[in-house]
Amino acid sequence: NKANRIYDKLKPYLELEAVVVVHIQEMFDKKLIENFIECVREDKYYYVYNPKKARRFLGINSGMITVSNKKIDDHVFYKYKNSHGEDSFSNKGILASKIKNTWFINTHMQNQNVMIGMYNYAMLAHKKQILEFGSFCRPLHSSKCFVSGDFNTSLHDFSRTVKFKEGYEPNIPTINNTTPDFFFTNFTPSKIQKIEAVDYPELSDHKMIVMYG
Repeated sequence: NKANRIYDKLKPYLELEAVVVVHIQEMFDKKLIENFIECVREDKYYYVYNPKKARRFLGINSGMITVSNKKIDDHVFYKYKNSHGEDSFSNKGILASKIKNTWFINTHMQNQNVMIGMYNYAMLAHKKQILEFGSFCRPLHSSKCFVSGDFNTSLHDFSRTVKFKEGYEPNIPTINNTTPDFFFTNFTPSKIQKIEAVDYPELSDHKMIVMYG
């Protein structure tokens, strides 16, 4: 099934000796995420995600899940306050996971090409989310942080607002001739071995960024 196909692409990375962290977005379907988590549990890997809780949220879940071959010591979820169109019914936000003294931050931001609503309002919501992202990360500035996700903008445009040490963007455009999925860090990593963008058309033809080092 779809969950197995997605997991099968991750498993070779999770089997490495290095610390491997995978950030996934677009997993809004409840059954898909349940089946995927079952695969992760069977192989005794670690994961965090944000399920929809009826008493706290409206709409569907965040669609984000973080998977690692190392124990996740802590995690925090933050839902973006600003959204527009169909994104208002999802719980897009920031899913931050801590492994030892390093934070791995997964995020999914506002899509500007909304089917419900107006492009200008979606653009405004996206800009406000970038400011929210900066505010969320500010207290973590003294910690080592790796960030990746679906930003629905380019790394170049994002860098105009958020400053970072090093960034990585897939060479091949993925959606609408853009690369909305990218990676950056607030320090110069010395131990990271590789960063890879892996296609997974099962989830809207996005890419997952696999970090290991």
